[in-house]
Amino acid sequence: MRRKLEVILAFMLLASFALAQTTTFTGTTKVTPAWEHTKVKGASTSKETFDPIYNVIHSTGDSTNQMDTVVVISGSLTNGQATTYNMQSLTNSFGDAVNFAKIRMLAVKAALANPDPLYIGAASSNQFASWSTTNAATTVVGPDGLWLMMRPDVDGYAVSSTTNLLKVANSGTTNVSYTVYIGGSE
Repeated sequence: MRRKLEVILAFMLLASFALAQTTTFTGTTKVTPAWEHTKVKGASTSKETFDPIYNVIHSTGDSTNQMDTVVVISGSLTNGQATTYNMQSLTNSFGDAVNFAKIRMLAVKAALANPDPLYIGAASSNQFASWSTTNAATTVVGPDGLWLMMRPDVDGYAVSSTTNLLKVANSGTTNVSYTVYIGGSE
């Protein structure tokens, strides 16, 4: 009986090692305006319609239009405060460590209630700046604003141990809130 129990436990142990963890990513990034642009001139009315501005279908992987992980970070900053995110040391919503090598999507959404803008970029060292031509580059995201960068090609925006820090700053005099979305490959 003991031998039978040992065999069963050994089999269960082997079976537990055989259970592989997989993570997949699929979806679509769309920017589609729901705008109505109308001009009335006398008895004549003209309307303008708009095609989608951006529409990319993503799948799992490390090639064109592919990402294998997404990280979402929500935060708040007091007046004059800044924070820096190391894109090679993040955690996704499953609790997995994420070490980005390529960024294919980066978005920063400022809260509607923010009285002051956010400043993105220009970390004091190891700046994530492959989206720009200079390490000191910043972009401004105003209240209820959205900054969206997409580079779904095979190269993406490179991240390395010397280009991995993303800074989010509040140079205003009141508190601000934001959400950062980062998608790419490890």
